[in-house]
Amino acid sequence: MWRVDPFSGAEIGAYRLDRKVGEGAYGAVWSGTHRENGDRAAFKVLLPAAAASPEQVSRFHREAELLARVHSRNVARMIDFVVDPQLGVVLVMELIDGELLSELLHATKMDAPATIDLGMQLLAGVRDLHAEGIIHRDLKPNNVMLCSGAPDGARRVVIFDLGLGRLLRSATAPRSGARALTPSFMVLGTLACIAPEQILDARAVTERADLYAIGVILHCALVGHYPFDSRDERTLAQEKVSREAPPFLADATEEVAIGLRDVVAKAIRLRPADRYETAAAMLTDLAALRETLARTASRRATAPKAQKSKSRLGLWLVIALGVTAVVAALALR
Repeated sequence: MWRVDPFSGAEIGAYRLDRKVGEGAYGAVWSGTHRENGDRAAFKVLLPAAAASPEQVSRFHREAELLARVHSRNVARMIDFVVDPQLGVVLVMELIDGELLSELLHATKMDAPATIDLGMQLLAGVRDLHAEGIIHRDLKPNNVMLCSGAPDGARRVVIFDLGLGRLLRSATAPRSGARALTPSFMVLGTLACIAPEQILDARAVTERADLYAIGVILHCALVGHYPFDSRDERTLAQEKVSREAPPFLADATEEVAIGLRDVVAKAIRLRPADRYETAAAMLTDLAALRETLARTASRRATAPKAQKSKSRLGLWLVIALGVTAVVAALALR
C-alpha cells in the first residue's frame, strides 16, 4: 500500500505539508501551512495507480481547469495547480474544516428548516457552477462539507470534488483540443445519487442531472435513505431508469413539510423535462418555503402574548362582575 507519510514536512512552493487528512479511490488530500503568513491549504494528489493512468491524469487536469472558472461561497476554491518532483501534479485548494454531510446523515435525519437551508446552499453552489457551463455529475453527501464559523452562525455548505465534472457543449472549452474523457457506455458517479439519464449516457446530461442529485440528497436528509435503495446495482439501475421514485410521506398538517416534499418530488422525476429546469427555479421554491417558516415562527412567537392579554382581560372581568354582585347584594339589604 502506498504511503505518503514520508512527505510530512515536505515543501510545495510556499507551503509545508502537515498531515494526510483523507484518501479516496484515486487520490489523497493533505493539509499544509504557508511558511510565511500561516495560511492553511489542502493539497490533493493522485495515488500511484491513478497517476499512471493517462485518463486519470487528464481528469485531474480537467478538475483544476473547471475549478479555476468558479468563484462561489459554496464551491471549494482552488488556489494553485503545481507539479512537484515527489508528489507529481498537485491541486492546491482552500482547506475546509468541518463535517462531511455523509457523516451527519449517517447519524441522524434533518428537520425541514435544516433541509431547506442545506438545499438552498447546494443550489447556490450548483447555480454558480452552471453559470460557468459546468455540470458536477457526482453530487452526493460524501462530496459536501458542512463548515462552522459563518458570520450569521449558520453552517456553510461547500461542494467539492469536480473530478467527474463536465463542460456543457455550449461552454467555451478550457483548452484547445480537449477531448471527451468518458465513453458513452461508462456509468460515472454514485449510482444511488445520479440521474437516470446519466446511467444511460454520462456525456449527454444537462444541468437537470445535478438538480436531480440535489433532490436525492434532500430526500436522504429528510427520510434517512435514498429514493431507490436497492443494494443490488443492476436492480438499482433498472429501477431508476424505468419508473418514478416512490413517494414519501409528509406531515399533512404542516404546510412547509408538504411543500418541501413536493419540491423534492419534482427534482427527482424520471423524465428530465418534468424536473426543475434551472437551479434558480428550485432555489425560488425553497426560498418561499423558508419565508413561510419565518411567518409561522413569528405568529407562534406573538401568540402567547395575545393569549396572556386575553387571560388578564378575563381575570379583570371576573373581578368586576364579583364587585358588582357584592354591591348589588349590599343594596338589597
